[in-house]
Amino acid sequence: MKLTYLGTLLVGTLGMTSCPAPKLPDFCDKPAHIFVDPVCYNPSQGLTIRTSSIESSDTTIRLSWMVYILADSAQQAPYTHPQVNGIPAGYALTLPDSLLKANQKVYVEVRASCAGVPEEKTTAINGNVFVRRFNKTSACYQWTERND
Repeated sequence: MKLTYLGTLLVGTLGMTSCPAPKLPDFCDKPAHIFVDPVCYNPSQGLTIRTSSIESSDTTIRLSWMVYILADSAQQAPYTHPQVNGIPAGYALTLPDSLLKANQKVYVEVRASCAGVPEEKTTAINGNVFVRRFNKTSACYQWTERND
């Protein structure tokens, strides 16, 4: 009986001290900037859009992307019916040329969410607009940032 009690006490103590619960963040950091590389656009590689400077090293942050592809670069927000809506791995998303070839403008919105953070504290949204322009110096088309 004493041995059973000692075993129960030992197992219970190990269970309470074995692994600390992970610390959940108080809020979600949003990407500081959404950008494309300033290089000539290569249709076979598509357009890679990246996010930068998530302040936290927290691995529970997940990004969801909404991408609106527009034929007219003069069209203004609000945008409806995203062509891409999903959660890719990492902090970059590549759009194939099949979505871009007849279009001049891309609006990208990225929302960050964290495990265990209440929805009212996950308003970490950032957006940016990119337009396709011909660069005379490079003699090629480039996707560049545009402030709407």
